[in-house]
Amino acid sequence: MQDLSPGALAPGETMKERVRRVVVRLVTPDEMPQWVELMSRHHYLERPEMVGEVLCYGATVDGHWVALTGWASAARQVKARDQWIGWTDDQRHRRLRFVPNNVRYCMVPGWNLPNLASRVLALNTRRLAAHWHDRFDHPVILAETFVDPGRFDGICYQAAWWENIGRTRGFSRIWEEHKQPKTVWMRPLRRPARYR
Repeated sequence: MQDLSPGALAPGETMKERVRRVVVRLVTPDEMPQWVELMSRHHYLERPEMVGEVLCYGATVDGHWVALTGWASAARQVKARDQWIGWTDDQRHRRLRFVPNNVRYCMVPGWNLPNLASRVLALNTRRLAAHWHDRFDHPVILAETFVDPGRFDGICYQAAWWENIGRTRGFSRIWEEHKQPKTVWMRPLRRPARYR
């Protein structure tokens, strides 16, 4: 894939038509170095540290990179998520592998098309369950992500049918307190996904 600016619209083409042509697909092994380089350059958290089961996606329009997503295993404990799902401690321990975490989402600069961010998320979550099952041989039922409210409001997640369910307590994955709570967003990948 190419890392280029969008350039001019084709004669008679609207921005809406261009957004409809976005394609979201798994990144190939040959593309991973470029995916990592772009994510490191354009995401405020830089190079991702993804643990457990991992899938990386690229979104393109006419062969140009427009967005990148990275998915990994769920965070072990998130009070807001665990209460929202309604699982017991034992159920959570057994079922967390069914909850992938959108650990990175990066829009490539220069692609400021209306609704592009939410369309990428919607297309990605539609394909995620099948790809996860193919790669890791088990289903997924919910997706989670954490959004830094000091930087983003999460509107693209809301527009892609994710639900803001609360906040984290301000700890990292390795239980170091950083005092920067994130908003917690959840997206069912099949129904019913809670209370089972």
